Amino acid sequence: MTVRRTLLVIVVFTMLAAACGASGSNDAASAPSTTVAATTTATAPPTTAQPTTTVAPITTVAPDPASLLRINDIQVLGSHNSYHLQPQPKILATLSALSVELAESIEYSHLPLTEQLDTYGIR
Repeated sequence: MTVRRTLLVIVVFTMLAAACGASGSNDAASAPSTTVAATTTATAPPTTAQPTTTVAPITTVAPDPASLLRINDIQVLGSHNSYHLQPQPKILATLSALSVELAESIEYSHLPLTEQLDTYGIR
């Protein structure tokens, strides 16, 4: 045989072997298409018995994506008590009569929540 013909025969047999192995047939002569673990056990005393081979598929469980996430992988921009509105003028005047310090401490307003969410990304 020529070198060219020999290479062609090797390529054809390689493709044929790959196709047979990927077909998923249950023929004992074909190569398995999945990874398997083989164990050998004797069914009779070692002097008279032939060992048998048991093939079991290896199962792989994908890790839970949440278990791969670390606390420092998460970033959140948040706020606390960011919904305070300044009291109405009559209420503020009444509080000022009782305690100027208290009235001054609550004389402010936060931005509306929709603006905080949209503009600053606060959640």
